[in-house]
Amino acid sequence: MKILVFIIILTSSLLCLTGPGISDIQFGHITINDGLSQNTVYCIFQDKKGFMWFGTEKGLNKYDGHSFKIYTHCPSDPESLSYNMVLSIYEFPDEPGILWVGTWGGGLNRFDTTNESFTHFKRDENKYNSISDNTIRVLYKDSNNYLWIGTDSGINRYMKNTSEFKNFQILTKSKSVSEGNRVLSIIELNNGTILAGTDGEGIYYYDKDKDGFSPFIPSGIPDSFLRSKVRSMIKDRSGDLWAGTYGSGIFRIDNKGKFKNKYDSKMKSNGLNNDFIRYIVQDHYGYLWFATHGGGLIRFNPDKSSMHSFNYSEKDPGSISNNIVLSVLEDKEGVLWVGTFGGGVDKYDNRKHYIENIKISNNSRSGIWQNTITSLSIGIGNRIWIGSEGGGIGYYEPDSGKVKYLMLNPEYEKDILSNIIYAILEYKPGRLLLGTWGAGLYDFDVKSGGSKHYEFPEDPTGSLSKSRIVSLLKDKSGDIWIGAWGEGLIRLRRNEKRIISYENNRSDPDSLSNNMIHSLYETRYGEIWIGTENGLNRFQRDTGTFTKYFNGPGNPETLSNNKVITIYEDRSQTLWIGTDHGLNRYNRTSNSFTSFSTDCGLHGESIFGILEDSEGNLWISTNFGLNKFNLSDKRFTTFDVRKDISRYEFSRAHSLGKDGRMYFGGVDGIYAFYPHELKQNLFSPEIVFTSFKKFQKEVKLRRSISVLSELNLSHNDSIISFEFSSLSFSNPEKNMYAYKLQGLYENWIYLGNKHDISFTNLDPGEYVLKVKGSNSNGMWNEKGTSIKIIVSPPFWQTWWFRFFILILMTLLVYIWHNSRMLRLKNQLKSEHAIEKLCQKKKISSREKEIIFLVIKGISNKEIEDKLFISPHTVKNHIYNIFQKLNISSRGQLTELFKNIYFSENDNED
Repeated sequence: MKILVFIIILTSSLLCLTGPGISDIQFGHITINDGLSQNTVYCIFQDKKGFMWFGTEKGLNKYDGHSFKIYTHCPSDPESLSYNMVLSIYEFPDEPGILWVGTWGGGLNRFDTTNESFTHFKRDENKYNSISDNTIRVLYKDSNNYLWIGTDSGINRYMKNTSEFKNFQILTKSKSVSEGNRVLSIIELNNGTILAGTDGEGIYYYDKDKDGFSPFIPSGIPDSFLRSKVRSMIKDRSGDLWAGTYGSGIFRIDNKGKFKNKYDSKMKSNGLNNDFIRYIVQDHYGYLWFATHGGGLIRFNPDKSSMHSFNYSEKDPGSISNNIVLSVLEDKEGVLWVGTFGGGVDKYDNRKHYIENIKISNNSRSGIWQNTITSLSIGIGNRIWIGSEGGGIGYYEPDSGKVKYLMLNPEYEKDILSNIIYAILEYKPGRLLLGTWGAGLYDFDVKSGGSKHYEFPEDPTGSLSKSRIVSLLKDKSGDIWIGAWGEGLIRLRRNEKRIISYENNRSDPDSLSNNMIHSLYETRYGEIWIGTENGLNRFQRDTGTFTKYFNGPGNPETLSNNKVITIYEDRSQTLWIGTDHGLNRYNRTSNSFTSFSTDCGLHGESIFGILEDSEGNLWISTNFGLNKFNLSDKRFTTFDVRKDISRYEFSRAHSLGKDGRMYFGGVDGIYAFYPHELKQNLFSPEIVFTSFKKFQKEVKLRRSISVLSELNLSHNDSIISFEFSSLSFSNPEKNMYAYKLQGLYENWIYLGNKHDISFTNLDPGEYVLKVKGSNSNGMWNEKGTSIKIIVSPPFWQTWWFRFFILILMTLLVYIWHNSRMLRLKNQLKSEHAIEKLCQKKKISSREKEIIFLVIKGISNKEIEDKLFISPHTVKNHIYNIFQKLNISSRGQLTELFKNIYFSENDNED
């Protein structure tokens, strides 16, 4: 047997807790590459519905989490944005759908988002009540519902009831207008006082008695404050005023009007790294965030008076994108948005997380630890054994936080296969079995550091020594079960130096279903379950045979997929099977399966790991996230373990610590957490329609699709599409959606994270399209949104056309009937007149027959045949008729009777 010497390298390199700690704060980035119109973002606003709005140098941007809609100035359109550089945005809470947009040089805009039209308010020298300047720097609503507008020429108060502006000039002590008349910030104190921050003259307050603005001079304030450029002001939770200046740091004034503190770069400890403050905001935890011009973003803890700055780093993709920060906002959900100069928008989910991301780095020259974790196992004393993709093994001790790195073979590059660890089993104290990918099984002595390459005496070909081992299990009897990829199932008998191999045999229906093993599990009943690439197997110990379970197409009571990745038994002895297409529950009584997929709210189809917490909930790692499954209400909740989703993917490694802590491996280390500490994101987002298309082309509607309640379509609109969004921005890529079209089908159809649907050839009629959605944590807004769709039929299917046809047919039948009756009537009258003539002229009945035949143009020969009389008789009758009527030819006879017919009809008329 080959003896290898382990190299044990201790490292203290550990990337600790995410959560409220600073070190794990990573910013996502939104730039022109994502649809933003321009990368300099002066202002950020969230409207009442939940849309995000960004004011840039090239227009106003509306963001729904998936796409942007951009509004810019168009010279030929008087209802477009007045100017492209947008400095401020505001919406009255009691006037949803109306945004006020301040521009640089284009005045103020009232934007009706329902019909997407802008109304402009500009400086008019001929109107005393027009706005005082066309550069609008700040918008603020006070408690009286007045809109205060800071411009480059004083401050304005807008009264909605009159749509007029009242102008206030801010004068210096010399009573002359100066740069101080440029208003950069506005705020209202708790006592109702309006403050205006100026560009070089400190702060002025609105004096109601004078109906004008006077200098605001707090008690004890430094003289530098009176000459400062006050770019931002906020009130914190205690009512204290924070004034951020451009060059003089930050002044703090208590709620009684007394100077409290000044924060600048001259402070010996916990000072600012930059004195040019452009914006201040307080988050829901109470932290203050300072946006600086050149010093990045600063987070300030008021309780500890401690500061931490976030700066751009070329080496860190999770850093802010530019050190000039122009705007900051925390949205309704707790996501922090940061507008930068030239770097677009940065965002950070500012909610607390309690998931530890454990990474191990190697300082040794002998090899590089791989943070792709392929196996995890709880050892003696709660030690977590870790197997990696090519970097050997290590272990983590939760109590001390210590991590050790070990490599199975010092000649790393020569024997890399032995350092790909797919299975770890501490089969007795201090002894590990290690399953490798391509180098068989190793037996490792933890204390001595010695190992042996396990050789199988009953394997003369030596194939098992090079096998790919992906699963190890020690059963209750002490036997070791080995799941190999390609060699099937191997059993090491207790206290015996022999093995039993189980492989698939096509001619044996009781053999293993497939030789590619994914997972092994022993239940409390002592059953051995085997998950393979093709089917689930239950080993029958008494017969040594296998009962196999497969997916039956069209049968919902069979496995949802034949690729069985993981198996788990919960405390109620219910068996759960994770496949490549959903979760399955095995029903012992009926020997059937119930499946759960994305249609039920599961995030991700491929199930990699299943663990149970102390409350009986299942925690499931998938290819798309971490899910909590509440067994009582069959509800899934999704948790985001990290925000850098480019490196976010779970592996099959998972294990439950003795203290209830859960460990899930991934491509970027281990994610560890206590289930009871993870709090669900309970934010229920607004669901909105964002786009409507016909034949894949956007349709310009009379009102925005987000507020439209009814949509009228023609029968010719054979292909229509809708886009929608859940206005949750924590991780919008993982928001989920479902829809139903009432009038066609009533059940919810789950779309996963797909946020658009199309319909083709809808029959004429009325439908209601309902859409619901969730946040990235699986919190659904069950109310959702809806729109009524009316598909008009072609004119020939309309009721009025059918009514018209009915009336027309009725009229034609009436006319035909009347005409027929009239003809019959006239015929009777004519016949009556002819009868009178015949009686008068003593014409016999036979002669009348001949008269009518002659009138019809019947020849003598035909008359003979019809009446069965001789030619001589016919000639005699005709001669007699001519004599009695005093005529001499057939033509005269026909003319005579026509005259009788028309004469009678004319008399009738």
